[in-house]
Amino acid sequence: MLAAFVNSFALFAISGLLVTIAPFWVLSRRKGQKLNVRAAAVHVLSDLPGSVGTIGASLVIMPTRWIPIDPILSVFVTTLILRAVCLVTKERASILIESAPKVCRLRRSVRYSSRTCQG
Repeated sequence: MLAAFVNSFALFAISGLLVTIAPFWVLSRRKGQKLNVRAAAVHVLSDLPGSVGTIGASLVIMPTRWIPIDPILSVFVTTLILRAVCLVTKERASILIESAPKVCRLRRSVRYSSRTCQG
């Protein structure tokens, strides 16, 4: 009974992995990405380790019946997702507090504005 249950999860995870690869490939190939596109790519990317973790857990559980591998891999995947989300959130927060985005060349802008604005 456990083997059939784990096999169905593995098949579901494999199909999820295959379905997730295409949108991630499309989103990651865009040049000069805006923050929203990168956030969408991070969201799609967060699905990939979840599928891989489920496949890995099923490959361990089937022969060994060692079920604690599932929460262990889940914590690992959650840590990866949390790191990626924190990076995007940090960049989004810096924009919201109106700091200059990384892609702006602040020194050139300051020099230009000091030349054009007298007094």
